[in-house]
Amino acid sequence: MVTLGQWQKEWKRLGGRSADMCVFHGKRRKFNPRTPLVITTIGTLSSTFKRDHGHHILTRAWSMLAIDEIHMLGHAHSSNKSEPAPKYRAMLEALSYDFCLGITGTP
Repeated sequence: MVTLGQWQKEWKRLGGRSADMCVFHGKRRKFNPRTPLVITTIGTLSSTFKRDHGHHILTRAWSMLAIDEIHMLGHAHSSNKSEPAPKYRAMLEALSYDFCLGITGTP
């Protein structure tokens, strides 16, 4: 799995400004709704979704989501509620976005 720090470095390498990006992760999560790029994990989004459906990161309309480790969604027809896949799918279905890019290195 690519670390959040590596995604930050890649953003800067491609010419992105630090002010245009925030990392939403860890105990001191901060989210600026005016930031065009938010780097986070599917697990962090899921725990935020579980705790606070009204959080800004969840209610914002996104033009694009890029979800790394998308294989964690599992099989589309899985009904095993003990696996993380159903809760991740429910969270993604609740988000507002125009386009979602799923990324994985896992076959």
